[in-house]
Amino acid sequence: EEVWITAFVDVGSATDFLVNVKISTNEFTNDKKYYALIIGNNKYDHWENLSSPINDVTAVAKILKEKYKFEVPFLLKNADKNAIRKAFFKMNDILTEDDYLLIYYAGHGQKNPSIQKAYWIPTNAKESFDRNWISTSFVTEMIGTFKARHVLLMVDSCFSGILKGDDDTISDIEGDSKDPVVLRKWLNRKARLYISSGSNEPVLDTSGDGTHSLFAKKFLDILENNNDNIISRDVYGGIDRFVQARASQRPKYKIIKETGDNEGMFIFSVRN
Repeated sequence: EEVWITAFVDVGSATDFLVNVKISTNEFTNDKKYYALIIGNNKYDHWENLSSPINDVTAVAKILKEKYKFEVPFLLKNADKNAIRKAFFKMNDILTEDDYLLIYYAGHGQKNPSIQKAYWIPTNAKESFDRNWISTSFVTEMIGTFKARHVLLMVDSCFSGILKGDDDTISDIEGDSKDPVVLRKWLNRKARLYISSGSNEPVLDTSGDGTHSLFAKKFLDILENNNDNIISRDVYGGIDRFVQARASQRPKYKIIKETGDNEGMFIFSVRN
């Protein structure tokens, strides 16, 4: 692990240098720091209450912490607008350029048909458009501001697919997800991605069992059955096939435009 090198500058004059040797193997090791900002809203002041979001985010946070060793500084349940915005800004203070962040939102979503813009609905928002609706523009602006190397946004709400994304670029990111060289490349390149439970449409609250939504149920199943590394592209593929077979909604997977994406891939790695 250590090699000494002696450099002879002149007759009778020598300088010793210690070189630390690192043995490189053809294995992929993910020792990066991962964070999660997770929001789930069931109870609303002015909207119909939902059944699954609290169950969903509780289970997602648990498996991310226990199996994947994520730090979860913010697990918000039944959060109003102020709590959600504050969590985003505090998360920005925590992150460094070497960190990786998952943002997960489950709750009501709505759109403004006049401008084709989507919104998250905090618990204190009214049914008609008001100051407490959170525009997805705010979310994407914060994602563009975050210093983290990778940010993956997962949204399980109605109209969750209306977001500034690029459909074409995502299909161009090809590579073998089992190749250590490719995984290291994806890990080191900047990524700004999102996976939504639907497109420009309402989505189901539960999968029929009253416990989890279709989106969350499959995401949890994928995390539970992964024993090594799984990339965001394959997470989306599993969710898309599962949801489409059971509902009319169509999940989306896109690069978030104008946030600095550089063809990275979010990687969920099992940690012992």
